[in-house]
Formats: sequence, C-alpha cells, structure tokens
Amino acid sequence: MSRNFNERTSILRRCESRPPPSKRVGILDEMHRAAILVLILGAAFAPAAVAHDAATPSLGLLTKEPLTIRGLHFKAEEGVRVRVAAHGRAFSRTTTATLAGSFTVRFRLSLRRCDRFSVQAFGSEGSRARLLPTMASPDCSEGSSPR
Repeated sequence: MSRNFNERTSILRRCESRPPPSKRVGILDEMHRAAILVLILGAAFAPAAVAHDAATPSLGLLTKEPLTIRGLHFKAEEGVRVRVAAHGRAFSRTTTATLAGSFTVRFRLSLRRCDRFSVQAFGSEGSRARLLPTMASPDCSEGSSPR
C-alpha cells in the first residue's frame, strides 16, 4: 500500500511541476517560431540581394569622337583601370571612381560607326565590367568603314 501511495505522490509531483498546457512548448511551436524567424530574416535580406544585383558595375559608351566611356556602380573612390581594344591595338587609362562609384574616361582615339571595339574596366577593390561591341549593321561590310 505504501508503495502505491509513493508512486501516486511522485506522479502528482511530476504533474504539478509541469507548466499548464497553455504554457507548454511543443515541437510544433518551435517549428512555428523557426518558420517565422526565417520569413523575417528573408524579408530583411531580400532587398539587399536585389540591390546588389542592381548595383553591378557597368560601362557605357558616351561618344565615339573622342572615345568617352562612363562607368557606374563601382566601389566608392576605387581606382579603376579602363582598357580599350580597337584598331588591332590596346589602349589603357586609369581613373578613380567618385563617392557615388561613377567615372568618365576619355581616350585620344576616335571610332567610326563600323569600327569594332571592346572595353574592360578593372577596379582595385575587385569591381569589374565589360562593354562588348554590338553586331555590326548590315551596311558595314568587311573591309569598308563608313563614317
């Protein structure tokens, strides 16, 4: 009889020490909290990922006479080496990006409408961009170079 009594009291003590059902944390509650945390973190970092893609360094052709190249989205005050391949030769200039990450470089070089060329920019902090020539227009035949 005393054994039965001892078992009952130990069971009662265990039940009393457990929190009420409303305060118990089960595996589903933990999973629910983890899912909410993942959603919050995903929402917080998603704009940063999109902004990173939008801020990829890029190059643009401003003028062909003289050849003027514009760089955007480089790192602030980054040293940049710009290399142009045209007329079977390579030309290079160095510049520094502004606080906004942009720069403009002019080359003592003029390109005609049908001249093929490519431009590459290499930043000292790892930024890189390329401007490749587009397809020549149909009136640009091999060997001729109209203005």
